[in-house]
Order: sequence, then structure tokens, then C-alpha cells
Amino acid sequence: MNINLFIEFGGLIITLFSFLVIFIVERTAERRSHFLYLFYASVFSIQLITFIEKWNIIIPGRGGLILSSIEFMILCSGIFLILPFLYLFIFSKIQVVSRRIILGYIISPLVLMIVMTILVLVGSAYELFEAEVIIALICILFVLSSVFFVIKLFQIIREYKKVLLDHYSFTEGMEMRWIIKLSYAFMVLAGLIVLNELFLFYALQAFAIQLFVAYLSLLVLDYIFKSNKSQDFLSLTKEDAVQHNISEEDKGLYERIDDVIVSKSLYLNPSLNIADVAKEVGVNYKYISKEINAQGITFLELINAKRIAKAKLMLEDKSNEFLSVEEIGKQVGFKSKATFYKYFKEKHKQTPSMFRKSL
Repeated sequence: MNINLFIEFGGLIITLFSFLVIFIVERTAERRSHFLYLFYASVFSIQLITFIEKWNIIIPGRGGLILSSIEFMILCSGIFLILPFLYLFIFSKIQVVSRRIILGYIISPLVLMIVMTILVLVGSAYELFEAEVIIALICILFVLSSVFFVIKLFQIIREYKKVLLDHYSFTEGMEMRWIIKLSYAFMVLAGLIVLNELFLFYALQAFAIQLFVAYLSLLVLDYIFKSNKSQDFLSLTKEDAVQHNISEEDKGLYERIDDVIVSKSLYLNPSLNIADVAKEVGVNYKYISKEINAQGITFLELINAKRIAKAKLMLEDKSNEFLSVEEIGKQVGFKSKATFYKYFKEKHKQTPSMFRKSL
């Protein structure tokens, strides 16, 4: 067994093992990561066809042409679907994936696969062009699709961050930094596949893809273990973006929102979200978000301003000398000491500890 064959075989084992581990870990999840499983299936199909090709099995006549065509279709399907499935997996963790989006991102690659296969069959039958021409065309299409999906990926991440600031009073455990890491790995994977086709670094590219699959699996497992809150995320939908008119009786809604937050001390709840405030005020959360944004601030900024103001009063109160700075931060609604220090320093240009010492 040569080194290339050995690496390809190792890749098959790594992909299968990673898939099984994630499948088992997710056995208690309400929603399984179907797009992630399809991504692994795409990677496995590429690895399997490449592994078979390394054996150099040649079947003469029409049977060999049919078999080669089937292998090429599977390989093309894997190449053209690998990035859409990875993108849809990330997308599904941030937004609700509509049927239209799924069909759009899956049908297009399948159409490309059929077109490429027909071109190969026509080229082989009539000797119109070399196979390298098709490979070059596939590389160009793959590069274009990679650029497209990378742009879309960072757009959705930016939108998610905006929704997070507008709907939650905390960011701990919800920032999804693993998606940022995965996005960069996403670009590296695309580059590796293109480099392989251009320069034929089979061993290096195959080994690098195995590392990527392992790295991806670790990121996903880290996400599953640390943050199982994806069911609680407010979805980005077109309906949420619709502008709502405020009726006459709702004039001064922001004052009502502010009064309810203060009078009922809602800001002391470390897990407060905009739906909780909307319930207390008695209006749809979309109205709440619109009114707060109209003041030039986000929901997170509004709630943290209340928390910092309360913390300042507690630090100034001599009866609270027995309380640590960290304890005061927790009492006013901050989930972590680091977050408390960050926002307090932004407001008062010094840390809570320095502020207390200066009194």
C-alpha cells in the first residue's frame, strides 16, 4: 500500500469516526445536525472515490465508461455540495432555514454535477477536449462558489451579532466564537481542494483535509458540550424586519419600557431578554426593539446602563463594604466578573475596584 493510498484510507476512517462520535453525542438533542451529517457524507464520497481511483482498477469497454461516469458524478456531487452543506449547518445554528433556501443551495450544485458529467461523457465519446479542461472548469466553479459562501457566511454572522445585541441582556455563551473559527477553516478547506486540483499535491492535500475534518469535529463537539442553547435563539426572519406602526396610545412607549425595567428591577435578571420585557410591558417584542433602537442604543446597552448605575450606587454605599466587587456585579445582573469590569470601565473610565478605592 503506497503512502497516498494509506492517507486516503486513514481519511475514510477519520471521517466515519468523527461522524459516529457527533451522532452519538447528539443522541439527546432536540434537533440533530442533519446538514452536518450531509457534509460528512460529501467529504466521505470524495475520499471514497479518490481511494478507489488510487487502486487503478480499469474495466474495459462500455462497462468501464459507465462505472467511471458514476464515480465522476459522485465525486462532483461531493465537491459541489461540501460547502453548501457546511454553510447550511452554520446557518441553521443562527437562523431558521426555509425550504426555499435549502432547495436553492442544493439543487444548483446538483445541476452543476449533471452538466459536468454530460460534458465528460460527450468529451470522452467524441474526443472534443481533454479531461483536464473539465477539471479546470470544476476548479473555477468551486473557487466562485467558495467566495460566494464565505461572503454569505460573514453576512449571517454580522446579522446574528446585531440580533444578539438587540434581543439579549447578556452575551456569555451565545457569541458562538466557534463559528468564526469554523469560517476560517471553511476558507482553508476550499483553498486546499483548489490547490490539489491545480498542483496535484495529493498526499499533502489529503492529509490536510483529514486534519480539517478532525478540527471541525472538535469545534462542533465543543459547541455541543458548552452551549446547547440554539433552541433559545431568536430567529432572523423577514417578518421580524417588518416595520410596525405605533398607535396613538403607544406614544411614549420608550418611557413605559424604561419605567417597567426600573420599577420592576427587570435588569437584575442576568438572563433577561427582550421577550421578558415585552411580556411585562404588554406589547410585541418587535415594538420594544424598534423603540429602543430609535434612541440610538441596543437592548444590551440599555440594560447594562441600568446595571452599571445600580452597581455604582452599591459601591458608594458604605453598608456594602463587606460585599466583594464580583458579588456586587452578580447582584446587579452581570453573569461574569469580566463583563462587569468591561462595561463599568467603559462608563466610568476605571474598574469597579479602582472606583471603590477612590471613594
